[in-house]
Amino acid sequence: MTVFSVQESYSDEIYDSVLKSYMTTHFSETNYRIGQIEKGKIPMTDAPFSRYGRHGETLIGTSAGMVKATTGYAFKRIERDSKQIAANFLNKSEIPHLATKGRFRFYDRLLLGILTETPNLGSTIFSRLFAKSSIKTVFRFLDEETTLWEEIKIFARLPILPFLKQVVKQFFR
Repeated sequence: MTVFSVQESYSDEIYDSVLKSYMTTHFSETNYRIGQIEKGKIPMTDAPFSRYGRHGETLIGTSAGMVKATTGYAFKRIERDSKQIAANFLNKSEIPHLATKGRFRFYDRLLLGILTETPNLGSTIFSRLFAKSSIKTVFRFLDEETTLWEEIKIFARLPILPFLKQVVKQFFR
């Protein structure tokens, strides 16, 4: 279950109640058992992250801002960043900070604005993203490896009005 919320988090009881209701509504004829529960919080922010910790150590993963702010997508980003760190360490060169940049940072700002102001649109946006584009294209988009033309086709399949509102807000911010 994914929840977009501006508050810190909900109680376990609320999550359990929502999950039970969902399972009853959609899978009432199915016997199931919850074998394991995983909990976590994804930092949904476009705030800049530092490459280095307080004591000069090189940060990786979430601490270095490698989790995509809007989706929590991290595996390939962290893998790519870790390879770059290792290569630069061996070459004794400065370690670049490869967090989201350019147009993908702009896309993240738009979606973060939508999710902050109207979190209920999250399920619609993500459902359309995955339903109306090939999985290969979606993952390339999440990896920030798509072309501008592919991105235009992706955005054309999403609810346009919330994104246009955020574009206007970004320019007058």
